[in-house]
Amino acid sequence: MMKIYDYAISLLNPATNTMVANLSKRAFDIDVSIDALTFRIRALADEPAVYLDNPPALHAIVRRSDGKRFIYRLNTPALEANNILSFECFNLIACLDDDEACVEWSTMDDSKWLPVGKERVSNRAEELHEFGSEYPAIYPKKNEKFSVSFIGSKAIQSPSGATRKQRIIQCDFEFRAPTNWTGVLQRSDASFGFIARILTITGSGAGAGTIVNGALCEAFTDTDIISMDMWYDAALALYAGETGDVYFRIKNWRVAASSANMVNTVTITAAITAGANRTVTPASMANIYVGQRLVFESTTSASGAVNSESVVVKSKTATTFVADFTKNHAIGSTVKGIVITDKEIIEDALANLRTLNPNCGLSAAKMLIVNSGEDQEERTWINESYRKVLDDLAVDTDYVYGVDREGRVYYRPRGTYARAWASRRTRITMKRPLDKLYNSVRAAYQNAKGVLAQTAYSVNSVSALLYGIVRRKTVKVDTTNATLAANARTFALNDSKNRNAQIDVVPQRLTDMSGGVYPLDEIEPGDTITITDLPASFGEANLRKFVVAEQSINATSGQGSITPQEPIPTIESYLANLTDIGAAQDTRRVR
Repeated sequence: MMKIYDYAISLLNPATNTMVANLSKRAFDIDVSIDALTFRIRALADEPAVYLDNPPALHAIVRRSDGKRFIYRLNTPALEANNILSFECFNLIACLDDDEACVEWSTMDDSKWLPVGKERVSNRAEELHEFGSEYPAIYPKKNEKFSVSFIGSKAIQSPSGATRKQRIIQCDFEFRAPTNWTGVLQRSDASFGFIARILTITGSGAGAGTIVNGALCEAFTDTDIISMDMWYDAALALYAGETGDVYFRIKNWRVAASSANMVNTVTITAAITAGANRTVTPASMANIYVGQRLVFESTTSASGAVNSESVVVKSKTATTFVADFTKNHAIGSTVKGIVITDKEIIEDALANLRTLNPNCGLSAAKMLIVNSGEDQEERTWINESYRKVLDDLAVDTDYVYGVDREGRVYYRPRGTYARAWASRRTRITMKRPLDKLYNSVRAAYQNAKGVLAQTAYSVNSVSALLYGIVRRKTVKVDTTNATLAANARTFALNDSKNRNAQIDVVPQRLTDMSGGVYPLDEIEPGDTITITDLPASFGEANLRKFVVAEQSINATSGQGSITPQEPIPTIESYLANLTDIGAAQDTRRVR
């Protein structure tokens, strides 16, 4: 491939923004790609000590003769034989490993609500109550004595050391108790120091009392602990009713660490009457999606519970949505709901990384972080790197992420901004590795009793006959459903039953689709390349035209190589969206 541009290499101390060395005339064996930079120099007398004796974190800056700049982090300087210094530099995506996330962005996991005993708070009486397992609930036991000194309590707590704490809760609540009984949802610090109440309900009537039910969606400042508490607010007295008759419970709950993107609007145009398939016109449809649970007339008291309820969005248009209602709602009723976006999670990660290392090279720009439109309902990372955070988000949305040449973090749909290129090859290497062939697959899972279960092996007989060998593997599936496990087995077998071809190509001449000539380093992962002069033996469509996974260029000669992207295994997408309630449904789409 013809050499179009020259390259200049310098080392920069980002902490002081000063140049450490200009190596343009000394560097050789330069290999440049979007992901990495490697080069070597012949060391001067004191240079090994400069770069190897506890050197500061440096950036390598590559400037092309047309002005385009590439920024890398110097990761590994090394001294080789004959006084040669080699430098291995990485794309600034390496900064994502500088810090770790400890945050529960959103959860609906009932198991996180734990009973509170007297070892944590002196007036909590775990032994005098039963607690629901299907959803958070408190039931005073029959023939036990109660007062304000013997409180039943369950609590959910932010992870210790979390970078963000609880900031919003949404739930349906139901309380049933006679006069003198009280139920509350309240906020506390990490030591159960009281902050404020979210909901207060008092019992009424005799016997088991009157049922009060409603819904709430309330935001607040950082909170370590949210607890649901129930007690008898009078002198010590015996409860003679049946266990389960008197209770406080919440359902359809969700706790999150941000209210920035919550639905928070009001109804307009018409009142809503109880019934099925009612059309609602809110002032804003922002962040409302099909399958979402929304709270109408959120309340913090028993009196407000008369009108409050939660509903599920069944369908939507640009200005309205349809849901079923059990209560009436006047014009101007509030509509609320928790929404957590991948965009805000990534922007928070970027802010944390830049706060930790202000000179890391990552830009504060956020315009390349694109909201996938999926509500991140269950998202917790405990001491995981921010690269793992973006990995998890990208897998579920089929997005790609990275850091561009200017240090800007991007997160966007696969193929966004991808360009199309054409090239003739000068050298091509084709491989069909055997070690990735598996034509006999089974799935391992846990049955409903928690016992390891495995499907039978499924064998692709055509593959076994074609290649003359049977290779087995087992895929692990996080489900208790035998049907879903069998589906996963099928996906895995389809992915691995063939010896798929792989190629590496050294292009001779790179052009855009209009014929304009470009250097190889213009190619970025996600771009499409058509090889125009492949022989018939390379006639497979994915070899003649493919998406780029990697590219590298020898900056001295202008020659380089590209590696095609392998198709994403269908089993990965299936497992990422697996749910025990059936086939994955697209019900978290915000827009």
